[in-house]
Amino acid sequence: MTNIWFDGGAWTAAWGGGVIQYLKKDYPELLSNYEKIGGYSAGGYLALNVYLNFEEPDFWYTFEHETHGLGKYHLWSEETAKRCWELDKNGRLINDSKLYLVIFSFSKMKTIFRTQWKSYEDFVNFTQATVRIPLLVSKGLQNVKQYGWSVDGGLFQRNPPNDWGGTLIVSPWRESSKTILGPSKPIPKILLIKGDYSLCKEIFNQGVEDAKLWVKKYH
Repeated sequence: MTNIWFDGGAWTAAWGGGVIQYLKKDYPELLSNYEKIGGYSAGGYLALNVYLNFEEPDFWYTFEHETHGLGKYHLWSEETAKRCWELDKNGRLINDSKLYLVIFSFSKMKTIFRTQWKSYEDFVNFTQATVRIPLLVSKGLQNVKQYGWSVDGGLFQRNPPNDWGGTLIVSPWRESSKTILGPSKPIPKILLIKGDYSLCKEIFNQGVEDAKLWVKKYH
């Protein structure tokens, strides 16, 4: 594979977090040897963490934050956003074609796709849009004209770009194959709207086990 793509799905991203946990620890080359990396919705935020080599002894930590939305727990938090930004020592987030996050933005009322940021506030606004409900996120209505409204990319593009070529897809929704790392049993759809802590932890652990199975079968 030359690229990595993470599918989204609200709190089901906990499953992808488990996949990352295992691969970073036991097969780090699978998450480091790529030409491009990206994803949509919550998968975009997983891709961002892998891209920045987010070193967590336990990746589950990133889910243990109370946030706004329909549920209590989620991958995104102001704290993890700040830490990601601080990891970006050389300004890679500003302009790097290797990172492709699908975020649909109405910047100053003009419709654009956004994969770059100019400031920390801009970064927070757009990364929130990859993982949070409501779908339209901004610092506040009074700042819409300055920052724009950002829309969850899962509404617009759920597959890697057509010109990517060979891609490893990490997905809680697709069936496993040589090019797709998927779950061995269905992820409860209730996690699309409800961030139940114990259930999130359960599918995080399932992600670890599913990554083991995939590596054993295909790697």
